Amino acid sequence: SDRLVGAIGVEALAEERVAARDGERWVVASAAGKQLGVVNEIPGTPGTDLAVTLDLKLQRAAVTALGDRAGAIVVLDPTNGAVRALYSSPSFDPNIFSAPLSPEVWESLSTDPGLPLQNRCIQGTYPPGPTIKPILVLAGLAEQAVDPSWSVYCTGGSTLYNTRFRCWNRGGHGRVGLVRSLTVSCDVYFYQLGQKLGIETMAAWFSRFGLGRTTASGLPNENPGLVGTPEWKMRVRGQRWYAGESVSVSIGQGPLNTTVLQLARVYAALANGGRLVRPHVIPEIGERAGIDLGLDPTALALVARGLEGVTTSAEGTARSLAGLPVAGKTGTAQVVRLGDDPDEELTGRFQHHAWFVGWAPMDEPRAGVAVLVEQGGGGGAVGAPSARRVFEVMLGMNPARPQ
Repeated sequence: SDRLVGAIGVEALAEERVAARDGERWVVASAAGKQLGVVNEIPGTPGTDLAVTLDLKLQRAAVTALGDRAGAIVVLDPTNGAVRALYSSPSFDPNIFSAPLSPEVWESLSTDPGLPLQNRCIQGTYPPGPTIKPILVLAGLAEQAVDPSWSVYCTGGSTLYNTRFRCWNRGGHGRVGLVRSLTVSCDVYFYQLGQKLGIETMAAWFSRFGLGRTTASGLPNENPGLVGTPEWKMRVRGQRWYAGESVSVSIGQGPLNTTVLQLARVYAALANGGRLVRPHVIPEIGERAGIDLGLDPTALALVARGLEGVTTSAEGTARSLAGLPVAGKTGTAQVVRLGDDPDEELTGRFQHHAWFVGWAPMDEPRAGVAVLVEQGGGGGAVGAPSARRVFEVMLGMNPARPQ
């Protein structure tokens, strides 16, 4: 049959509903092919209209925010999991597949180094970097590894297992407690917290927040990502786990990869009081209460204070969002490990990925936003400004002119 079918995205998810049904006609024909009469006829039926949760204004804002950079933006309603925007860049016009596709067009799409056919929202996986730090704070408090008053002194790095693990702030942050650790994103605080928790506990909490498995969005070809453990490494790679890997995992590096949709879901849970919602693009498919994670409200409030400081404090890492009622976390995820040269710079495909994940308004969240810019550099310098335009449109403000 040459009938057109939905192959990806919403069209594949709702193929049975939106597709028309061909009619049938049985005829009597002569040997010469002349039609002599109709024996039976079944009329065709049109497909049904489909309403989706996407907001056109937010989708357009995401397009503008990323511009010609590779990356992805997801906007999620934290109250029910409705997906308000789902944009992967670079993109392509799906209408070209409605007609016979020339070999030249297919060649240009399939060999494009920008990978436009990959949906970076659900198929691309990336090290989450510091965006997972709130999960570790909640884990530390729940597991009684630390209490709210626990602090460390950051001198710009920490020596563990005879290896120097540096903080992103080479000059150090000084004394850092729980709330400030999130606001300034102090790596030393999380190196020490990760040591107290251990890899098994960290991995269990990442899994609790839905990492390492699909979000049950129903969208085809969703990547589950990866939460690495000693058991996983031995089974898959035939190698034992090294203690230094746990240090890397504590700041979102190493064998830990997530999708943009997964991180949007994590922050939706931080915003809504601890419910892991089911992302969905068709309303009746995903309207469910979500999974109650059983998080302590006091611990969540402390995390929220730290994430508010990211955008409101003078030392927050997303000061470009100042003036907006936004809480969230920047992240700079390493593509390759840096050496010891403090002036080392990376370019091209070795440049770090830039993240911003958060929600707005702070006290009555209506939207969670996850932004990933591939090889974008710093999360504060690139991820947060990219998120600003989306937040402004969501809040009904006049978007600032893109930089």
